Amino acid sequence: MSLLGITAVPAMLRYESAIPICPDDIKAVNVFFLAQIIAFVISIFCVVLLLVGKGVASIYLHIHKLLPYIWIIPLGMFLSANYLLLVNWSIRQENYQAIAKTKITQSIGMVLFQIALGLAKIGPIGLLLGHVIGQSGGISTLVKPCMKFFRSSVSTVNVKSLTNVLNEYRRFPLFSMPASLLEAIGSNVPILFFASIYSSEVVGWITFVQRIICIPIYMLAGSIAQVYFGELAKARYAEPEMLEVILLRRIKHLAFIGLLFVVVATALGSYFIPIIFGKNWNNASTCLIIMSPMILSAFISSPFGSTLDILQRQDLHLIRDIIRFSIVVISLLLISYFNLQWLQGLIVWSITGTVCSGVYLLMSFIAVRNFRYFNKMTINS
Repeated sequence: MSLLGITAVPAMLRYESAIPICPDDIKAVNVFFLAQIIAFVISIFCVVLLLVGKGVASIYLHIHKLLPYIWIIPLGMFLSANYLLLVNWSIRQENYQAIAKTKITQSIGMVLFQIALGLAKIGPIGLLLGHVIGQSGGISTLVKPCMKFFRSSVSTVNVKSLTNVLNEYRRFPLFSMPASLLEAIGSNVPILFFASIYSSEVVGWITFVQRIICIPIYMLAGSIAQVYFGELAKARYAEPEMLEVILLRRIKHLAFIGLLFVVVATALGSYFIPIIFGKNWNNASTCLIIMSPMILSAFISSPFGSTLDILQRQDLHLIRDIIRFSIVVISLLLISYFNLQWLQGLIVWSITGTVCSGVYLLMSFIAVRNFRYFNKMTINS
């Protein structure tokens, strides 16, 4: 499932992020179809690569039991890409209600599908297909409102128009795609690192906190991020002088909501976890307390990652994720070098995550400030 998550990142070379910021719908339609073509080509390439290299993958990755289901990877990649495309189009159309419905569909569909196939004793394919449904469920909900427009606009799509948007938004594959890969890898490295140097119990406590506390918080942050994306993309052309005001206002709102949510969740979690799950899970409460600053800072900062895409500062996007990845790697090396106990290592990781969130916000603020400055210079000249 981790492989499915990582392969979804380069599926469209990040061109899908350009859809909400296109100045007109015709250009946005061309970006939509360009991204879909890229997703199809990369999925086919993935099929060929898996057919040729499955023997090597079986030896070095120890996935021989999953080889009969390897076809799910390109299928999941293509379906996830189409869902992400439609989400970005819905953000452009400010159809946030439909996006929220698909999130519910995905969560319920994934759980029910995995349980049903598990009871039927289908095997690993149940988890894999459930994950694919969780990533791509809701496509039909999002595609219905825009089908009429797509049919009427498909005549504007041709080789020349596709080539134009391919070139115009080339900064997305050049900078944003490697940045997104670094972000995806950096997000998973700490857990893998902890699993390699500490016991499985420690990883279990941390994973428990991530699934019970972090996932609901980050889902809320994701919903806010979509609204912010649409708001900022619209203001970029209509009211560029308001970009900094919108950014600062949203940060204040998220800081208040996040602080309230995290404090309550930490207090309740620390009290109820040992009662509900037993004294053996006392350390999960400790993990929750230590990780709370990192959780809060991630909640506040994560919705503003799209700022760099909206302002087409993909160079800062890459710089941001190189810095964040470097900070994570350095912190893990320090944990290993000083042979820190798991509690000390977790504190270092929490501090590292908080600092990385600060970098996230700083780069967004720099991009908005620079955009406002150059926009003012352009108007004055």
